[in-house]
Amino acid sequence: MLNNQIALFDLTDFEEEVIEKPDLDSYDIVIVAMSGGKDSLASLLDLIEAGVPLSKIEMWHHSVDGRGEDANPLFDWPVTESYCEKLAEALGIPLYFSWKQGGLEGEMLRENSLTRPTSFQTPDGTFEAGGESGKPSTRRKFPQLAASLNTRWCSAVFRTH
Repeated sequence: MLNNQIALFDLTDFEEEVIEKPDLDSYDIVIVAMSGGKDSLASLLDLIEAGVPLSKIEMWHHSVDGRGEDANPLFDWPVTESYCEKLAEALGIPLYFSWKQGGLEGEMLRENSLTRPTSFQTPDGTFEAGGESGKPSTRRKFPQLAASLNTRWCSAVFRTH
């Protein structure tokens, strides 16, 4: 069997391209959006390998199912939050959570009401924002097969948090 691979494009076409990397030393804090998946873990490890001090790194995880009493495990793996916590603890990196109150399910099942607030942790405590303006509306559809992010079940609310 031959081990020859056919080149799909000529790599010399890219030799002159210069990809500028950010000056990581110029940042006070580098935030890793930590989903708990392989891509966010690779990003975290790449920062560490690049020499970013652990004291400058923060991990942020958005809990799509919400947190606390009104959380209902629906979309996230049940182990995701504890995995992120154990990883942060092992590396000595702070981990902060954010979540839509009621989670994605609460947003999908919203009926004649405002979207609920988003809670988020910071080094200074837990805060909430939103959920006070706009007009009451009803979603109550799953899955919503629409091109518009305003009406799709995986709404713009969750694509931007």
